[in-house]
Amino acid sequence: MHNTSLIKRILMLIILCILLVTVCYYFLDRPIADFNYQHHLNHWLILKYFTGVALACFYLSPFLIIYLVLKKILGYSLTPWQTCLLLASICTMITYSIKDILKFVFGRYWPSTWTNNNPSWLSNHAYGFHFFHLGSWYQSFPSGHTTIIVTFMSVIGLQYPKLRLLVFIPCLLVIIGLLAMNYHFLSDIIAGAFLGFISAYIAVQYSKTV
Repeated sequence: MHNTSLIKRILMLIILCILLVTVCYYFLDRPIADFNYQHHLNHWLILKYFTGVALACFYLSPFLIIYLVLKKILGYSLTPWQTCLLLASICTMITYSIKDILKFVFGRYWPSTWTNNNPSWLSNHAYGFHFFHLGSWYQSFPSGHTTIIVTFMSVIGLQYPKLRLLVFIPCLLVIIGLLAMNYHFLSDIIAGAFLGFISAYIAVQYSKTV
C-alpha cells in the first residue's frame, strides 16, 4: 500500500476515534457507569473473568516472541501461522508501551474507586482529564485491556480474513467485562480499541513490504 494512502486511512481512523470519544465523554460515559452501578453488574463475577482474556494474550506474547525468535535463530523456518503470531505478539508489546505514554498524557480519572482510594465518578463525582499527570489515579484512558486484546486479535484478523468473526469474540468479551465491572468508561474502551487496531493495521501493512 502506498504510504500516502496508509497515512490518510490512519488519519481518518484517528479523527473518527476523536469524534466517538467526544460524544461518549459528554453523553454516554457517566450514564453507563451509573447504570452498571445501580444494577450491580459488578457482582457478576463471570463478567470480571471476561477481562482475563486480554491478560492471557499479554502474558503469552513474550513467551511466543522468545520461542519463535529462537526457532528462527536456530535455522528453523516459521510457518505463516507462526509468523502471524510473532507479529501479533511484538505488536502487542509495543502498543502496550504506547498505551502507557497516552495514559500519562491524558491523565483521566477512573469510573470507580478500586486502587489507592483513587478519585472516581462513582465515589465522589470526580470526572475528567488531567493532562500530563503521573500516578495510578490518572490511568483510565485509554483502556489497556482493550488495547491488548484488539491489537493481538486484529493482527490475526487482518492476516486471516476468514477468522475475523472468531477473533472478534474475545474482543467483545473483554469489552463487556470492562464496562460491566466499571473498570473503564466507554470512551476509554473506544480509544484503546482504535489504538490497538491502528497499531495492528500498520504492522500488517508494513510486514507485507518486508
